[in-house]
Amino acid sequence: FYGGRRLAVEASVKDQRFRGGWAWFDLDNGKAGRSRPVASDSCLTCHREHAATDMVFTQFYPRLRQ
Repeated sequence: FYGGRRLAVEASVKDQRFRGGWAWFDLDNGKAGRSRPVASDSCLTCHREHAATDMVFTQFYPRLRQ
């Protein structure tokens, strides 16, 4: 497996100050100084239902499982 064309740069931040303990951000595909929060309801629901480890999709990233 190898990385293909980058489609997006996004980040998830775990912090109890956020509702549900997590927040998600769109980093505008890596453009410097540009980010915006993502509507967390849809992110939170999907991550709760499908993420393998602590709200993170580690099942798709072998290095994260190590």
